[in-house]
Amino acid sequence: MVRCDSTVYTRFGVWSETVPLTAEGAVPGNTVAHRTFGYSPLALETTTLSLVADYAGETLSVDDNTGNLYSGTFEPTVNWGDDNGEDNITARIVDLKGVYGSARDWFQHESQDVGTIFLSGIDIDGSATAELSDADATAPSVRFGYRASGARDGALAGSATISGKFVGNGHSERPLGVLGTWSIAETAANGLDFKGSFGAGLNP
Repeated sequence: MVRCDSTVYTRFGVWSETVPLTAEGAVPGNTVAHRTFGYSPLALETTTLSLVADYAGETLSVDDNTGNLYSGTFEPTVNWGDDNGEDNITARIVDLKGVYGSARDWFQHESQDVGTIFLSGIDIDGSATAELSDADATAPSVRFGYRASGARDGALAGSATISGKFVGNGHSERPLGVLGTWSIAETAANGLDFKGSFGAGLNP
């Protein structure tokens, strides 16, 4: 199963391949393969200015345990040149919900419906193409905002990754779009194990 999405300047998607078991055991095991991808027709870009830029877009993800596909929104905020002279990103994944497979409900963490996944500690390297990366080679921090009223945020007991690129140069000297991939995985057996791709465009 392949699912694709796009913004004005980005194209991205996920795919899931599951080989079911057979009664005679002709297919060994339950082979599962999941991948993410993204691209843009625009050239890679960066900026030399100090400013904050908000982007808005979409994300698709796949549950590596089941092959179920999910869709939600992706909202990164980019700080080009903070008080320490560094470039960094925070991002929100909002309303991630099942769109294919056995799960058609909200993304869950610790059996609770999640409204927002918060990612922070995302660095932008200093290269001419300004790649997103894990800050200082460490995993981004991940928190879960539960949908239940009054519930405290949850934290990821595991690891996360994010990588991506900025594309297109607008009149404001800010890249027009950003795209990439992300993953979150818990260390516990049968815990969360998600891969995702995203694309987002610059807010006016």
